[in-house]
Amino acid sequence: MSTQLKLIIPLLSESIALTDINENAGFVGAYTYNKNRPYLDNHIFLMYDANLHNKYTINRVIHFDKAKELYGKEYIRANGNNYVLYTFTIINQDIKQLLKGLRHKKSSSFSRICEFWDGKDKQVNKYLCDLLPELSCSGESVPEEDYLMTHEELIYNKRNPEGLKIDLRGFSCLIS
Repeated sequence: MSTQLKLIIPLLSESIALTDINENAGFVGAYTYNKNRPYLDNHIFLMYDANLHNKYTINRVIHFDKAKELYGKEYIRANGNNYVLYTFTIINQDIKQLLKGLRHKKSSSFSRICEFWDGKDKQVNKYLCDLLPELSCSGESVPEEDYLMTHEELIYNKRNPEGLKIDLRGFSCLIS
């Protein structure tokens, strides 16, 4: 994950905790763009493994449900895996500054970033101590979603000219 996104995540919502941004919580990545939904251009996307269920994922759901900046949550399938994609609306002006590669302006944003990472990330520390003069603007995108067959395709199996073969307890029939 880029330094830019590491600085943005704490500013998305006060309800997000560092424990929500790790492998135990199922965190996969943060993105500034979603090629599947290009109209959501003023949003940040946090992606999580939908198959993971533990105390960290439960806490994440509780934290995110409290976030007033949460635009939406959806389940997607990409690269053969199931994910939960949280979409956050960019309200904070400092997030907009960071997306442009500029420094944040408010001391409250600086405090929130320091409190969130608590000195645990070297790149964030370098940026906050002015050792990292500028941010690279990354246009990281949510992975493209897998193709899912429609209801009609599943029922009529249009890809198989013979029709859909159904096996009912040892009885086999062909529907055309």
